[in-house]
Amino acid sequence: MENRERRGFSSPIEVGETYDVAIEDVGREGDGITHIEGFVVFGSCPNYAESYI
Repeated sequence: MENRERRGFSSPIEVGETYDVAIEDVGREGDGITHIEGFVVFGSCPNYAESYI
Protein backbone atom coordinates (compact mmCIF):
# COMPACT_ATOMS: atom_id res chain seq x y z
CA MET A 1 0.00 0.00 0.00
CA GLU A 2 1.35 3.39 -0.95
CA ASN A 3 1.90 6.00 1.80
CA ARG A 4 0.28 9.24 0.64
CA GLU A 5 0.56 12.56 2.42
CA ARG A 6 -2.61 14.62 2.67
CA ARG A 7 -2.17 18.34 2.33
CA GLY A 8 -4.28 21.28 3.41
CA PHE A 9 -6.32 19.72 6.21
CA SER A 10 -6.20 17.25 9.04
CA SER A 11 -8.89 14.90 10.25
CA PRO A 12 -10.41 15.29 13.73
CA ILE A 13 -10.73 11.49 14.01
CA GLU A 14 -8.30 8.58 14.10
CA VAL A 15 -8.81 5.23 12.34
CA GLY A 16 -9.56 2.48 14.83
CA GLU A 17 -10.64 4.82 17.65
CA THR A 18 -14.13 4.72 19.20
CA TYR A 19 -16.24 7.88 19.44
CA ASP A 20 -19.44 8.56 21.36
CA VAL A 21 -21.76 10.20 18.80
CA ALA A 22 -25.44 10.52 17.98
CA ILE A 23 -26.42 8.86 14.69
CA GLU A 24 -27.99 11.58 12.54
CA ASP A 25 -29.10 9.44 9.62
CA VAL A 26 -28.80 5.95 8.12
CA GLY A 27 -27.29 5.32 4.69
CA ARG A 28 -28.68 3.04 1.97
CA GLU A 29 -26.61 0.12 3.23
CA GLY A 30 -27.57 0.64 6.87
CA ASP A 31 -24.46 2.55 7.90
CA GLY A 32 -24.85 5.18 10.60
CA ILE A 33 -24.05 8.73 9.48
CA THR A 34 -22.91 11.52 11.78
CA HIS A 35 -20.65 14.60 11.80
CA ILE A 36 -17.52 15.13 13.89
CA GLU A 37 -16.10 18.66 13.76
CA GLY A 38 -17.51 19.23 10.28
CA PHE A 39 -16.47 15.86 8.83
CA VAL A 40 -19.13 13.41 7.65
CA VAL A 41 -18.46 10.04 9.26
CA PHE A 42 -19.94 6.66 8.25
CA GLY A 43 -19.84 3.64 10.52
CA SER A 44 -21.63 0.44 11.38
CA CYS A 45 -24.67 0.99 13.55
CA PRO A 46 -26.23 -2.09 15.14
CA ASN A 47 -29.29 -0.16 16.31
CA TYR A 48 -30.33 3.26 14.95
CA ALA A 49 -31.77 4.24 18.36
CA GLU A 50 -28.39 3.76 20.00
CA SER A 51 -25.86 6.57 19.96
CA TYR A 52 -22.50 5.10 19.06
CA ILE A 53 -20.53 4.33 15.95
